[in-house]
Amino acid sequence: DCKPCPGGANYLAPVMALLGSCVAVFLVTLIMICTTNGHKEKNVSAFLTEIKIIVSWLQILSVVAQTFDSVKWPSGFTSASQSTNIVNLDLSFFLSSAGACTMAVPFMGKFAVSAASPIGFILSVKLAQIVGMTLSRGKKIKKKSEKKERNEKKNEKKNEKKNEKKNEENEVVAINSNPPQERLHSDAEKQQAQKSTADKMIITLLLLLYPSIANQAFTMFRCRTVGGLGDMEILEKDYSVECHVGAHGQYIFVAVAAIVVYALGVPIMLLFLLWSNQSHLHDTTHEQYHREVRSRLGNFFLQCE
Repeated sequence: DCKPCPGGANYLAPVMALLGSCVAVFLVTLIMICTTNGHKEKNVSAFLTEIKIIVSWLQILSVVAQTFDSVKWPSGFTSASQSTNIVNLDLSFFLSSAGACTMAVPFMGKFAVSAASPIGFILSVKLAQIVGMTLSRGKKIKKKSEKKERNEKKNEKKNEKKNEKKNEENEVVAINSNPPQERLHSDAEKQQAQKSTADKMIITLLLLLYPSIANQAFTMFRCRTVGGLGDMEILEKDYSVECHVGAHGQYIFVAVAAIVVYALGVPIMLLFLLWSNQSHLHDTTHEQYHREVRSRLGNFFLQCE
């Protein structure tokens, strides 16, 4: 039902909702990066595979009623289909479900927020990556300084002993010089694993946002004529908008950009990543590259082993 909304929508509300979502993504990514110590060698479990299948199915279900709107779907199915938009991280769905007048943003405004959300999320993930890796390096420097102080104290105590032989002193020096080399190797692996964690987060967010943004972008082209208005075409999602003129004409360019960047760009990007790394997907002879590719893109090819 259509309910009156005194004062209309407040466009600052969806912007704040987007910023809040970006902060949440930043915090989650930061925690993941700070707790990452190295590439995981675990295989993708059957449970996670089933979860991905269910999420994919829900994403398809969320756009069925909107895409095939000429079909007279039962009201219960339509409601269920719309409710599954939650798996798409669709900000326009959350704005519509909020129920407040300040969130009652027109369709084109919701589309603008949804189209901008991947940019905000990617920037949030990259910022979390920079902060997380900086914090990790700070902890590493602190640990090195503390270990150096402990080693100096040990050396002072050992130098006070007059009966130690020179070969024992050389062994002490060798023991103190070997660990940093091992740490350098593990630190480099940790940094690479942290980068892979950030990349996986970006890919996951893009895949979750993909159906809703692509659907809204194509919906911008869905216009129809209504009896009594002559040849004027109006937008199916907002009967107050005349197609191809004014604001709608400007949003057409945004929709085209969204189709090119998201609807076509995301699958092409994944295909390029898999194709360019195909020699390392299952090749365990080059362990370093294989572990990196496995950590970053494992969800897309491990089930095919």
